[in-house]
Amino acid sequence: MVLYYYHDRFAHAAVNAAGLDYTSAYIPVMLKNLGFSSCRMCPDELGRLSSGDLLIIGSDTLSDASSSALKDAIDRGAKVVSFATKGCGFLPETVPGKCSDDDYEVVGYFKFENSSEPLPVLHKYDVIKDLNAVKCGGFDISGNIFENLSESAAVRPQEGRRGVSYVKKDNLAFFTFDLPESLWRAADGRPTTVGKNGFNVGRVPDGQVLEPDYDHDIAYADSYLRELENIILAAGFPKMWALPEKDGKPCDIMLFFSGDDDAGSAENDMCAAEEMYKRGLPYHINLMPCDLEGHFVIDREQFLQLHKMGVETDIHYNFLMFPYSDEGFGIQSDMYFKAFGEHSKSPVNHCLVQHGTAADRFRIQMKFGAISDNNRMQNKLDPNDVNAFNLTGFNFGSAFPRFVVSDAAHGNTPLDFCEVYNSYYEPRIFDCLPEEYKQVEDYLDDGVRYGRPLQLFTHPHYISGKMGYPKEPALRALDHMKEYVASKGWNVIYTAPTAVGQWWHDRAACSISSVTLRSFTVNNPNDRSVCVVLPKGVTKASVNGSPASVTTKTVAGKMTSIICVSPGESKVEYLL
Repeated sequence: MVLYYYHDRFAHAAVNAAGLDYTSAYIPVMLKNLGFSSCRMCPDELGRLSSGDLLIIGSDTLSDASSSALKDAIDRGAKVVSFATKGCGFLPETVPGKCSDDDYEVVGYFKFENSSEPLPVLHKYDVIKDLNAVKCGGFDISGNIFENLSESAAVRPQEGRRGVSYVKKDNLAFFTFDLPESLWRAADGRPTTVGKNGFNVGRVPDGQVLEPDYDHDIAYADSYLRELENIILAAGFPKMWALPEKDGKPCDIMLFFSGDDDAGSAENDMCAAEEMYKRGLPYHINLMPCDLEGHFVIDREQFLQLHKMGVETDIHYNFLMFPYSDEGFGIQSDMYFKAFGEHSKSPVNHCLVQHGTAADRFRIQMKFGAISDNNRMQNKLDPNDVNAFNLTGFNFGSAFPRFVVSDAAHGNTPLDFCEVYNSYYEPRIFDCLPEEYKQVEDYLDDGVRYGRPLQLFTHPHYISGKMGYPKEPALRALDHMKEYVASKGWNVIYTAPTAVGQWWHDRAACSISSVTLRSFTVNNPNDRSVCVVLPKGVTKASVNGSPASVTTKTVAGKMTSIICVSPGESKVEYLL
């Protein structure tokens, strides 16, 4: 049993040569972010697909020979998930739906059957031409597309269908639109070159693709990907659990904390760190150069003291002072290294400045030593106050870190770099009102419901008490968060963004191989244990011959069985 993704290198090269993205290049990155181990399959290898194998294929156009080979493989028992694949005679015929010349325009909203969530579709979509062909072909209708948000809210699936766009039968699942493209575009966001909301420069949040009235609490990419995850788990493939283990068990939620010092003052940084340290909470402070000569508000001794208190530090690039270019990144990176003797691993840009594409930003940051970054603030912004409090949401689609892909000019190569998301900006409890406490609690409850890593972002000057702001509202929110977690008895990990980015890299370094209906092998090259999600229906297992402790929990409404495995190679066998 092997999980494959389809890759046509000739089509890939031709599309890139035309200056366009080969959207199927995002499929292996999607699988990596989900925690599955997968292998590439080229067009001339389709005949190797056998019973138990599963192939994910994107919006490629198959030759007659490839289509025939794929049909034969399905008849042999191989499984296929298709995203708008063309040239397959055994798939229902489609007709064009809405199409835009703008790759980043939301052209419709998809709904799974029996779901109330409208999930955005970008650029273009097709719909199935003839429902009779679906019925006669033995397909089940599993999802529909609506042209606009109000329509999708008004029409429930059982009341009527705007356009059938997702069907399943036996070993085949077929989406009529290019889901990898939608997720890739929405996650990267639009290129940002024009300032908004009072800024004269582009900013990462300006790239969001959603309509203003969309429900930003919907982590829409995660909703899509759960369907793919469930298909793969049901086919018998295990995956890496998204969160680390703690005390020999998978943690229920991972909470991490950060803030930018904006070159305020040394007292501000140190007092903010002390407040977090007293609460037993890790913290992360992004340190901004305070002049063109490379000075920071803290010195190296204070820098080391921050680290002793469990505070991560990274550079806070200031592109209001330095040019947004390789040179500007390089100058500031050198300043940080000269001041503190360390390279920055997970930086943030002051005011979240981004001039151009996200792919450009990723590539430049990697050039100067970063493994991840934390620029993706995805809360619903208040256009009248860019520094408003209590902003939550997932307007780039996900709560989970995300490995990324380069642009067409660089071959759409997967990058060894990830984004770490910020989804709660400046938590506050001002007046001790029930609704203030409830906002914090709802955010945490949803995190556990979906097994999420979640960031609570608070600038140091709001918790230090040294910059003219009362510290009590922010600290009250943090204290309530801790009290609520403790009252629930959750297995929680408190950490900070650089550690989260490193975890995502460590998790990705693990691999799963030799999958059968009764067993698989995990290779964990890290110096800590990791967690593995067992295939659907498996509740008992052994690891290297000894019975494993299996944690069974409900995640996103699905019963999930998870085991922990130690560093090294582990043979996992199912106990029936």
